[in-house]
Amino acid sequence: EIPHAYVSRSTGEIFLGKPSGQTEAGDDPLVLREFLPIYYFDGMKPAEVIQALRTYPGTIMSMIEGLSEEQLNRAPAEGEWSVRELLWHFAMAQKVLEDRVEQMLTADNVTLKGLAVWSIKSEGLSTEQIFDLYRASRESVLDMLGSVAPGDWWRTAWHDEFGQITLLQQTCYFARHERSHLAQLVSTIEAVNPPT
Repeated sequence: EIPHAYVSRSTGEIFLGKPSGQTEAGDDPLVLREFLPIYYFDGMKPAEVIQALRTYPGTIMSMIEGLSEEQLNRAPAEGEWSVRELLWHFAMAQKVLEDRVEQMLTADNVTLKGLAVWSIKSEGLSTEQIFDLYRASRESVLDMLGSVAPGDWWRTAWHDEFGQITLLQQTCYFARHERSHLAQLVSTIEAVNPPT
């Protein structure tokens, strides 16, 4: 619901929502710079986003290595996610990314539905099975993105919550989303496996 912010490069004025043509900045796209309200969409180079997506599974695996299933399933406090639940969230977000990348590469200007990924319940899988699901889906996405022609990074879709987005923005969104949870994963691991 937050409007996009715009900054005039000629006057320095800041607008919430696109300014009308009656202002000095007007609606001239050469003067205005748009800032999306969700920083996850901030641009990265395709090679950077691919590298991030390629790196995170190994990073996460090294963080959880050696934890017992009991530790992986223990929440630090009531109402907080366990490591296993965080991994399930990663896996479900990853499946959404896989589906969207495939849609955006095979059809023009598809419509994407906003999803409450955090509300998807796990299916009784072990932590190892969840991680395998996450990693397999990530490899599928990396295979698709590895063969994307340069111009196809700007293929568009219409997201019912965020409006028009590009393939590059969508992949940036999921890479930044995953990165945003890593500190939570660290603190959860420290709570169930305090350093000695």
